[in-house]
Amino acid sequence: TPKFSFYFLDTGTGTLGNDQLEALTASMKADPKRKLVFMHYPPTINTFLFTVQNTIERNLLLALFADTNVKGVFGGHLHKNDTSDHGKFKEFCLSSFRYQEDFALLTVNEESGEISWTLLH
Repeated sequence: TPKFSFYFLDTGTGTLGNDQLEALTASMKADPKRKLVFMHYPPTINTFLFTVQNTIERNLLLALFADTNVKGVFGGHLHKNDTSDHGKFKEFCLSSFRYQEDFALLTVNEESGEISWTLLH
């Protein structure tokens, strides 16, 4: 049985919107597994223009991620490789093949709960 759940969020406009945020909150709170979240806009890395800009929504997401066993959040809008440690989870911003001619290999250890990524060029 898988020990991780994968969540893919539509943040192409820089926001989840109320409907998606409510559905995500209900789903994550009902899911006891470790979680990985993938979204276009990273929640916090770098400057305001390249993150989820609604500060209330961003704070709700960060609290939800910390409280529901999220281990990693992956974004890419910045097109730059960066990592931020939020204590209970890590946030990864990954460049794109188009901009940096590299990509990331994600490794998930379901037994230990550890996640890591390796940049490949």
